[in-house]
Amino acid sequence: MEQQTTTVKNKGLLIVAAVLALLVVIIYWWHVGRIREEGRGETIKLLVYTRNIDKGDVLTLADVSVGAYSKSLGRNFEARKPEEVVGETLVQDVEQGQFFQWIHVQGGRRELPSETITRHMEAFTVPLEPRTTPGEVLSIGDKAALIGQLAIKGRPLQAYRIIENVRVIAINGVAGRTRAIAGRRRRVSSTAQRTFKSVVIEVSPRTSVKLVNILSHVVGQIYITVQSPKDQAAVNDIDGPQVNAELSDLKALDRRGRAALLRGDNTQD
Repeated sequence: MEQQTTTVKNKGLLIVAAVLALLVVIIYWWHVGRIREEGRGETIKLLVYTRNIDKGDVLTLADVSVGAYSKSLGRNFEARKPEEVVGETLVQDVEQGQFFQWIHVQGGRRELPSETITRHMEAFTVPLEPRTTPGEVLSIGDKAALIGQLAIKGRPLQAYRIIENVRVIAINGVAGRTRAIAGRRRRVSSTAQRTFKSVVIEVSPRTSVKLVNILSHVVGQIYITVQSPKDQAAVNDIDGPQVNAELSDLKALDRRGRAALLRGDNTQD
């Protein structure tokens, strides 16, 4: 009887040991899985030179390749897409296997987005309705026109071209990167955006004040159209694109005037 009791106890201990061993194995593989999952997020894509290249050479698509490397390298090297560096001129010699850095093409100084604003101009933000934006058709550097519906000088509500031939220098607050275009450093977008809530355009200080006045009269949203590069007219380097002459003398509406406008009282001048 005592022997049978001992045998039962031993079997019970074996079962407990087996269960514990199974739990240990499960916990071990779960832990390994977590480490692997975390490891997948610890890599970053970096550009590497595929050959030795001399200072003064222009980079081509074949000169760089993309590889996944430890994320810690991202503190010292920069993740880029190959097409973003094509056309850049090296300011120093580089070797095969070396990581790409903007210092190699910009001499160690990253250009500020504001430095590409044309002299005598300034950046002006225009809010937009994402559903009516032109999507990928509009890129940084394109010329565009702004359209809005206004009820002015006793006239019924109608659409006006507020200003046209303005250069877009940022989309959704993102200014893109610089590239030499026609001998001048210009910002270009690296990727097209399908929808956006705002654009930043380049206008003169005088025009920016007029735009603030005019936009206070707009009923509803502001529309933006993209102009064909073939139709873009030259603009004065100092005055820049001008607002619609019919709207040029509008004064800004205060909160009360704005409320009256939205109620349908279009007696505002």
